[in-house]
Amino acid sequence: MLYELHISDNNIFGELPPNMDTLFPNLVLLNMSTNELQGAIPLSVSKLQNLITLDLSQNNLSGEMQQRLNRNNTSLKFLKLSNNKLQGYVLSKYLNLTELVVLLLDNNEFTGTITSIMLTSPSLIILDLREYHLFGFIPSWLPSLPNLALLLLGRNFFDGSIPTELCQLQNLHILDLSYNKILGTIPSCLGNISSWVKEIPIQIDKSLGPQFRNIMDTSNYLSIDTPYTRIKTNLTIKGATLTYEGIPFSLITGIDLSMNQLIDSIPFQMGNLKELHFLNLSHNILSGPSPESFKNLENIESLDLSHNKLVGMIPPQIVQLYLISTFSVDFNNLSGVIPYEKQFSTFKESSYTGNHDLCGQPLQRNCSSNNRSQTQNGKGEEEDNSGILDHPMFFYSLVASSYALGFWSFIALLCNKNWRRKIFRIVDRFYD
Repeated sequence: MLYELHISDNNIFGELPPNMDTLFPNLVLLNMSTNELQGAIPLSVSKLQNLITLDLSQNNLSGEMQQRLNRNNTSLKFLKLSNNKLQGYVLSKYLNLTELVVLLLDNNEFTGTITSIMLTSPSLIILDLREYHLFGFIPSWLPSLPNLALLLLGRNFFDGSIPTELCQLQNLHILDLSYNKILGTIPSCLGNISSWVKEIPIQIDKSLGPQFRNIMDTSNYLSIDTPYTRIKTNLTIKGATLTYEGIPFSLITGIDLSMNQLIDSIPFQMGNLKELHFLNLSHNILSGPSPESFKNLENIESLDLSHNKLVGMIPPQIVQLYLISTFSVDFNNLSGVIPYEKQFSTFKESSYTGNHDLCGQPLQRNCSSNNRSQTQNGKGEEEDNSGILDHPMFFYSLVASSYALGFWSFIALLCNKNWRRKIFRIVDRFYD
């Protein structure tokens, strides 16, 4: 009997057989990703009652998903349909995926909102709905999925604010809300999420099969695009989308809130996130200073604060971040001396451009000129003024100048005939 069928990346074209359930009645794992399949997903797929893992990603499948997976698929735990041309409302009332652990539907032509039907999948760990044409508010009921570790909702049309209820997702490792229309402030309670403060590995269901189980090995990484071998996730740095690899899947952590309309200052509580590996807050309307608490992000590898309205100095304590390899604060209103030590001596001028009051390496502006920080100038002027007034030589010089001025003024009066007579009369009267 055939239990697993792996025929990915084989240039297979055409439509899926309409009798999948009779051809492979005992199938547990079906991987036909990265081929040239087209047409609709046949209804017979929903009749594979033992199916646990289904990957049809990277094809040209189309049509609606309303009833393609119905109440018979209660055993399904891993569903990946990414990078197709599927349409409709896949998260519909027809779904009954009570055992679902991983749901990857990114880069399709679905539309609508995230419905509460997801509450029927309490075991969900990975939810990827990027480029899904979703709109409306980010649901406040997401904490009802307590095991959620990866929440990827980037490149949609969400508006409204970030719900504080997200802070209840204590196992959250990666949060991607980039490229939306989100307003308001960054919730300070994000600094209290346990998995970003201390190391909490993601626990993956071993029944997903040996290929997926290898994700937990330290030699393999998180790949939303290729779940069976290497796991990777994309983040945006300096306007480019990069593939992020290098940390075991169970430990990778990050926040991407870039390309939104977030306002006000960055909460200092964000500095509590000692286990965070990447943080992207670029292309928002954030103001105020860069938090000094960022010095505590001891595991940060990528920090992007570019294209905001941040002011003040770059905290000099930030040079304590030994693991950082990507840093950008370009196009803000920062001022003062650039910390150019340790890892920060490796960053190029492009990390700081667009801040006209920054000076020092790697920029071409010398801090000994008028580009010194306001703090340094204020302190220097105060010291200069107090030094002149309080110096002993200033007192003695003032006394000597007064005596000299009085003496020569008296001599000048004696040289005048009229004043000389008046002075002599006064002296004669004094003696009389």
